[in-house]
This record gives sequence, structure tokens and C-alpha cells, in this order.
Amino acid sequence: MGINYLKCTFYLIISLSLLFFIFYFLSYFKTFSNSYLKAGPTEVNLLVLWDNKEYKEIIDYAENGLKENKFDFNLNLLLGFSYFYYSLMLNDSYLKNQFLDNAIERLRFLMSINDDVPMSSLYYILGKAYSHKGEYYSDLSVKYLNKALYSSSFDFMSVKDDIYEYLGYSYQLLKDYNSSLKFFEKAYKENKSDLVLWSLAYVNYKTGNIDKSVEYINKFFIPLDEDNESLRDEKSDDNLMQKVYLLYGDIYFERDAYEDAFNCYDKVLKINSLNPNVYVKIGDIYRKRDKDYPKARKYWREALSINPYLEEARERLKISLEDF
Repeated sequence: MGINYLKCTFYLIISLSLLFFIFYFLSYFKTFSNSYLKAGPTEVNLLVLWDNKEYKEIIDYAENGLKENKFDFNLNLLLGFSYFYYSLMLNDSYLKNQFLDNAIERLRFLMSINDDVPMSSLYYILGKAYSHKGEYYSDLSVKYLNKALYSSSFDFMSVKDDIYEYLGYSYQLLKDYNSSLKFFEKAYKENKSDLVLWSLAYVNYKTGNIDKSVEYINKFFIPLDEDNESLRDEKSDDNLMQKVYLLYGDIYFERDAYEDAFNCYDKVLKINSLNPNVYVKIGDIYRKRDKDYPKARKYWREALSINPYLEEARERLKISLEDF
């Protein structure tokens, strides 16, 4: 009797212990699962979305996440960066500008509430955002890109050609051509792209170094290696080649080499017959070389018919915008 009682008691204790262990394990697993579902996959998904350049999805998530904690540094930073990179994907100028404004607002908000964390990456994106806003924000672009460039925490090696190019462009818009030239020369050492090459030609022209400008222009007409397909594709950029021929034509024009200038301008027309600037230039040739004012005015009027706001054509015709 006593032995049976002890057995029953022992089995009861074992059963209760087993039930308690199962209950504890299930409770722990549930807690762990909830935590994992909230934290683990979310973080992984954000990284995957970032790697896949799914910036709009990141924006939607981050905007919702910040409703719970608007001071979350990482989420704010990710949102600001995503606003910027998403804006670069947009063709609509209004929407593009709106997302650039959102990026600037978000990153400046972070600057206002955090003064004890590395800001180099933030300065870098903020400077680029101001650069894409255009000429009237170039001073702010220069300010923050320089802050990024000379920050001790800046990951310089991965973006040095990029930041040099942005600084060169921003200084160019500020008409600080000497500073612009310095950064474009640095950019060209890292990335011999046609866009940087054109910028070097243009800025050298603006600083009065015409021979150097011509040297860079001539690089556009050097035959490419068959293996260099990426550069070959870039050479076919019609918009860029219009700028190259226009600049070359201007140099010839200023040297009174009117026939060579005309040939350059004619090549622009073959690329784009609706480029209003080239009609102004051809009109100038007829005025200066031939003293043929009726023909010159014909070309200036053609320029105005394409772009009524073109100041150079209106000045030559002495026509105000109201008169036109």
C-alpha cells in the first residue's frame, strides 16, 4: 500500500514537472517568436530592400515606423537617404523636387537633434541633394560636400571620384572656375568619363586656358578600343556631343576661323535640328563674317521660334519677351 502510494506520488510529480516544462517552453517559444517576427525579419528585409534599390518600399516602412518614435536616428537616416535616391529615379520634375526637399528636411532634422554622432555620410548625401536642387543651392552643396570630404569618419575611398565630380559641378555653377577645375582634375584621375572630360574642357575654356580646353575636346574624337564598350556607349550621348561641338565652334569663332566654327555648328544641327543655341551661333557667323544682317536675323528668329525665352536671341533682335 505504502509502495503504491509512493509510486503514485512520484508519477504525479513527474507529470506535473513535465507539464510545467512544456508550459514554460511554449511560453518562451511564443515570446521568442513574437520578438523575432518584430525584429529579425524586419531588419533583414530592410537590408534586402536597400540592396535591391526598393527605396519606395523603405520610405513607406520608415514613415510608419517613425510614427512610434520620430527620433529614431537610424530610421530617420535611412528615410532621408531613400528620399534622395528615389528622387533620382523620377522623371517628373515636380515629384523629383518634392522628394529632394523631403530628403533635405529629414537630414537637417537629424543634424538638429544629434551632435554627438558621425555625420560624414549625412553631409555627403545632403550636399548631393542640394546639388540636384540646382544653381541657387550650389553654395549649400559646396558647404556640405566639403564637410563630408574633410570629415575624419568619411568613407573616402569608395566615393572620391563621385564627391570630386559633385564639388566640381557645384563650384562651376557658382562660377568659381578655379576651384571647379581643381576638383574636376581630381575626378578625372579616378574616373575618365566623358562627362568629366567635357567639364574639364568647359571649365578650362571659362578660365581662359583655351589650348587646354581644345586638348580635352580632341579626346572625344580619339578612336576607342573595341574592348572598351562602356566608353563606346557613352560616346554616343547626343546631348553631350552637342555641347562638345558647340564649345569647339565657339573656340573657332573667337579665333575668327568661321568655316571651322560653321562646320561644328552644322554637326550640332545634324544631331538635333531643334537646338536653339546653335541658330544663334550661326546667325553670329553671318553677321560677323559676311555682314549679312538679314540672314543673321533669320537664324536668330529661328532660335526664338524654338525657344521664346532664349535671352541671347532676344538681345540680338532687341525684342523683349512682351514684344514676342
